[in-house]
Amino acid sequence: MVFGEREARTPFRSNPLLTLDDRVALGSCRGRLVASHDPATGTEQVVLMLGETVGAHDVPVHIVDEEALIIEGSRSASAHTPQLLIGDPILGISGDPASRQGEVSRQICEGGPIRTLLALSGAQSVEVDWSPASVAA
Repeated sequence: MVFGEREARTPFRSNPLLTLDDRVALGSCRGRLVASHDPATGTEQVVLMLGETVGAHDVPVHIVDEEALIIEGSRSASAHTPQLLIGDPILGISGDPASRQGEVSRQICEGGPIRTLLALSGAQSVEVDWSPASVAA
């Protein structure tokens, strides 16, 4: 998926309603942890950006258990390639990423808080990989 002019012009991107925006060190890799409250669903959306995502193309996106987001980020950071990890609160309960693929795919394709947070990474394009982040790394 390529981020286009729509993301560049959205008010959220220039003035996001973030509830969290912190830099994190994961071993020798730096990351950025961002979160936003989704008023439509009442949930918090969380994304961990790893490596140099600004200007990067085809940055892998993975869905991971929100409770293990930093742990998965540490494992993925060892690859030293840009990655975006979406923390999902339901994945820890179900253990099955397929149960969330529909909603995440919809938000990435049609727009929504997850797409907006991914666009904040500055990546030119992303590539969703449904395999676990630690397996893909």
